[in-house]
Amino acid sequence: GSVATLVADVSDIDWNLEQVTVDLTPIGGGIVVMNDRGLDGDAAIGDDKYTTRIVVPGLTVGNVSLSVSAIDSFDVTTIFSKEISVVNQAPRLTSVEILPNQGPRGAIMAVNVAAYDGHGVASVDLDLRDYGGEVVSMNYTGQVWTAMMVIPDGMSPGTQSLKVITIDELGKVGVTSTWLNGVRDLESQYGPHFIPDDEKIPIEIFVENSAPEINSPGLVKYTRPDSATTEIFELEITDQDGISNARVNLGVFLPIDQQNPWVQMNDNGINGDRVPNDGIFTVQLSLRTSTPIGTHEILVQAIDNFDVATAVMPISVTVEEESGIIPSLDSEQLSVSVLVGILIAFTLVAGVAVFVLMRRGKDKDYVNDRFGFE
Repeated sequence: GSVATLVADVSDIDWNLEQVTVDLTPIGGGIVVMNDRGLDGDAAIGDDKYTTRIVVPGLTVGNVSLSVSAIDSFDVTTIFSKEISVVNQAPRLTSVEILPNQGPRGAIMAVNVAAYDGHGVASVDLDLRDYGGEVVSMNYTGQVWTAMMVIPDGMSPGTQSLKVITIDELGKVGVTSTWLNGVRDLESQYGPHFIPDDEKIPIEIFVENSAPEINSPGLVKYTRPDSATTEIFELEITDQDGISNARVNLGVFLPIDQQNPWVQMNDNGINGDRVPNDGIFTVQLSLRTSTPIGTHEILVQAIDNFDVATAVMPISVTVEEESGIIPSLDSEQLSVSVLVGILIAFTLVAGVAVFVLMRRGKDKDYVNDRFGFE
């Protein structure tokens, strides 16, 4: 269905050339008169280059021989042949539907594709390899090609283009990111297999950004010191797009000389951070002798490289008194093993006391005299 220009270089020393024709029947046409008058693709008038436009309306592909005839005013005819190459066209997409067409990474989308090829469509695949994904094979249902697609983690937020690989029954491979919003016309001058390509619709989806993920550290406890000290607080924060900023409101753990309660957390290997760029963000907490005993909240927030922020996340931090040598019976830290040890110790002491008293009693003279008269 595509249009090409055929040029024949014809010269006549007698300057009486009457007509030049080409036989296009091998490609589905007829006998066509060529011209040297600047029409139908002719570049210059009277330059002995005879031209015409040709169209392959059928399904012919490969090398095809065309015959050109030149006739002068004395009806002397010269015929010569030349091969042209008719290139097979890959299948074209005539409709693409993606439901839903937007979502975060990891979301599942249903993709429906309609494709046409005069030789038949052998396969249609989605190519997600540019985004770290795979080639997703589509299944033919009798009308459309369908597949379920998972948005790869490598896709950045925003509008992203999808590639579709098509193969016809002759093995012609095509790769496209658009579909043609045109309708085939069986009576078209370009043939029944021609699809207008005036309107090309991009195949796109919108990838929604997700806020960073703050992994809860669980139970956090510190012991109130005898003198002011600094503790390292670590928190894992992850995001596929990277973290641009992480901050924490330290509350009662804010250093005395600092006015702003929000402190920058860092993952750069300094200020207590052990390993740079490992996703573990660190901040220094100030513990003083005046820090209240009990559970306190610190607030954490993170922003990714696309400026999407998390909600402010509270984290509980407990400050305890330093434990004594012998824990009280009311202490939560009193373990079962300590209780067992105390009971065993009391039992041993009691046993030794009874044994000593019995030995001492046997040494008395009145051991057999119940009333002391004997």
